[in-house]
Amino acid sequence: MGGSPPLIMKNFLKISLSLLLGALTAFAADYDEQAAAAFNSGLAMVRSNDFRNALRAFRQATQFDATFAAAYLNIGACHERLGEFEKGKPFYEKALKLEKDNANFAFIYAGALMRHGLALEGKKMLEQAVYADPTDPDYVYQLGLSCLVLTQKVEAARCFRAAVDISTNYSAAWFRLGMLELEGGKTNEALRLLEKVELDCAEAPQAYLLKSRLERRLGDLPKAESDVRMALKLSKDYTDAYLTLAQILHAEKKYREACELLERVELKNGLGSWAALLGKIYEEWGDSLLAAGDEKTAKTLYKQGLRFLPEDPSLMKKSEGNN
Repeated sequence: MGGSPPLIMKNFLKISLSLLLGALTAFAADYDEQAAAAFNSGLAMVRSNDFRNALRAFRQATQFDATFAAAYLNIGACHERLGEFEKGKPFYEKALKLEKDNANFAFIYAGALMRHGLALEGKKMLEQAVYADPTDPDYVYQLGLSCLVLTQKVEAARCFRAAVDISTNYSAAWFRLGMLELEGGKTNEALRLLEKVELDCAEAPQAYLLKSRLERRLGDLPKAESDVRMALKLSKDYTDAYLTLAQILHAEKKYREACELLERVELKNGLGSWAALLGKIYEEWGDSLLAAGDEKTAKTLYKQGLRFLPEDPSLMKKSEGNN
């Protein structure tokens, strides 16, 4: 679930154009009055999603003041938003040439590079950002993500450790560290790290689902059920979590609740490969009632199971009373 480049790349979308422009508003005061006016005009256009005219305004700002680094950066960002990243690259680089030690500029350009699949270049920019400001946990964390994209897991872990050293409640970094431990087969250490993920972070639903699966594997079914329910509370449409909850309820022999849950999911989303699980739960539920002497209800449950496994010989036999 974690560690694959497609998932990781989504994190770089968080370095958004709106974040960029909002962060740069204050820079206008440092430049020529006409340049600042053009720059602020460009910001207003960006807020209206008028990127083409914003581009013109930022260009005008650089004509008034050729050292206006933030304007060059925004020219690059507007080109990117207009689907013209290659046109924008030289302007990002111009901004960084003017302000070599600007960690935020390097961070923003790194995000653009990563969004366009240029992981190695993006990593170099993130290294530049971290070098310029090693105290910002976001810079260090994103450097770790770039390492994961490049499958440099040892270096990634080092970055995530550095991020939590800077900010002990950096949940996204704890989550990534837990995932790396899990990939290395260290279940208990992974659980310990995932416990540090706070409820209000984006990774929380996935962290609670992973904890639930690990706890189920370790035999702690009550804790596993509690954590997967929390995953669903945080993200009610988390389909994988419904399956995990059904599997836990099945293991706890809470047959009715497991079947009702899966039936509801089927009505909403369709079950697909889950049909076999539902059929087997109905069968085990029927077996438990048959063992208790309730043959009539057991046969009804076997017939319910046949709705999902219509050619299952065991269910066919049992539903006919041939046990």
